[in-house]
Amino acid sequence: MLRNISDKPIAVTPAVYWMEGATARVAQLQKLILTPWKTPRLDVTSLLATITLKNFNGSINLVLDVEAKPGNVLMASGSVDQKNTYVFEVIPQAALGGCGKKSV
Repeated sequence: MLRNISDKPIAVTPAVYWMEGATARVAQLQKLILTPWKTPRLDVTSLLATITLKNFNGSINLVLDVEAKPGNVLMASGSVDQKNTYVFEVIPQAALGGCGKKSV
């Protein structure tokens, strides 16, 4: 669930990350517009139908790139199984720049 708690429309671009064997994969999905003061249901099943995951058996990570000031969008999420049954809460977290090893 996403809620726009601002008085302006907010653009959100979802991306799905997963592993295929030892290879990391990513699919950028269609941008969504959150209208002011609304709480649309994010239809993850429909979003996933736009990409091909052949014989996939594993976990995915859904990352939302929100074009807004911090705090303008409230999020709630959870984990579901193959039957779309709620399993447990997953607390949304901000993705920050990482510390990688750098060769000189």
